[in-house]
Amino acid sequence: MKILNVRDTRQHYSEVNQKVLAGLEITTVMGRSNENAVSHIRREYLDYLLTKIKLSAYAVKDTQIGGFTVVCETIDMYREGDTLESAIDKPSCCCRQLCSFGFF
Repeated sequence: MKILNVRDTRQHYSEVNQKVLAGLEITTVMGRSNENAVSHIRREYLDYLLTKIKLSAYAVKDTQIGGFTVVCETIDMYREGDTLESAIDKPSCCCRQLCSFGFF
């Protein structure tokens, strides 16, 4: 695994992307701490990993301001949208994966 700071990731993004597509995990960190680290991995790897864990999600309708929030507590992720479909269809939403498994 290679670790880069944000500046280096930005400057060498094409190279980072090529290495990730080749199967290498690259991590970007802010500052000197690994607490705010982001892993760059192939989408296919993420999809595979998501099939190996038990995910559960639920939708909440906001009756005061309208819209929906879809919550996936297993991986601490949520998405919001004006409609349930728009909340689920957000990029990187685990809920799209859950929909393919029949959760919604």
